[in-house]
Parts: sequence; structure tokens; C-alpha cells
Amino acid sequence: MAELKARLKHSEADAALVVTAFRGNPGRIRVYYPDRDGVVVQMSGSVLRREVLPDSAVRVNRIVRLSVSSNPSELTRNMADLLSRLMQIDWIEESAVHPVGPDHRNDAILRLQDAGSGMTVWTYYHALDAAEIGPRITVSALRGS
Repeated sequence: MAELKARLKHSEADAALVVTAFRGNPGRIRVYYPDRDGVVVQMSGSVLRREVLPDSAVRVNRIVRLSVSSNPSELTRNMADLLSRLMQIDWIEESAVHPVGPDHRNDAILRLQDAGSGMTVWTYYHALDAAEIGPRITVSALRGS
């Protein structure tokens, strides 16, 4: 960890994300910062892009919107704040995902929405037509700053 933080300090990166496995599947995303304590995103499940939309050939180059469901829970709001800081993009609260337009063929919308049992679903939609393209991650907890 000390070596990772040292490398972060000498690079232009704001943070490093490390995905750890649990029983062969993604289990946690650890966010390391060069100058402060990190954050742990605990996942309870994930669905790969190829499982969400098997025949999709969408190639994503960038995220153009961070969309959050209306009246988000504390976990969803905290996830939105974390991702907003990491991607340097403001999040907006909206009841549904709306397409951005025809000039966004290779862009995606990151969507956070409340799921049952106090969890948050983190997924991606094609900015062109608002079709879910995945991956879909279920977040059960967020620990750290």
C-alpha cells in the first residue's frame, strides 16, 4: 500500500482503484488516495456487460452523465459523491435515464439507483438510446471518507 501511495503522489492520478475478488467474483473496490485514507466499496453482486446485453457491440469512450434516482438513500448519495469526485462530473437527480442524443454513440450514462434492502445498483446506459449496457454492480456498503 505504501508503494501504491508513493506512485500516486508522483503521478497525475487523483486516486487508484483496486478490485478484489471474493469467491471468484468482484467483492470490493478499494479507492486509494495519495494524501488521505481511502474508501472501500463493498459489492454484494455483479453482472458482466456480456450478461446484461449479450449482443452489444457498444464501445464506451467516456461517461457523459452521472444520473441518480429521485430521493436517493444515504448509500446512493454517498456513492454519487464518491464517483462525482473521481470522475470530476456533477451528479444529477432524475426519475429515469434519458438519452443524450445522436452525437453520443460511444458514450455512456452512469446510473445509481436504490435497490431493495438498503443497497444501491450501479450500472451503465448507452447515451445514444438509454439502453442498459452494463456492467451492473450491487453495492451493499461504503466505508471510509
